[in-house]
Amino acid sequence: MPLTRSEVRGSTRPERSNPLDRVLPPYSPGLNPIEMAFSKLKTHLRKAAERTVEGLYNAIARIFETFQPRECRSDFVAAGYAPT
Repeated sequence: MPLTRSEVRGSTRPERSNPLDRVLPPYSPGLNPIEMAFSKLKTHLRKAAERTVEGLYNAIARIFETFQPRECRSDFVAAGYAPT
């Protein structure tokens, strides 16, 4: 059941009716495995310093070959996802 405006104004934290409801923490790129992968990609792209579209595509292909499954798995574990 939604809260009324007076209920929201009167309390700093509404009561939760469902124990599974939780307040999400602020977004953190350090806890997102996709952000970790993009960070690595961007770092390598800056070092490659390609200036043509074809060179950029080739650099991306070379960089993706450096992404190892073990490293990707550890990024997910570091972000709090359970290893499978």
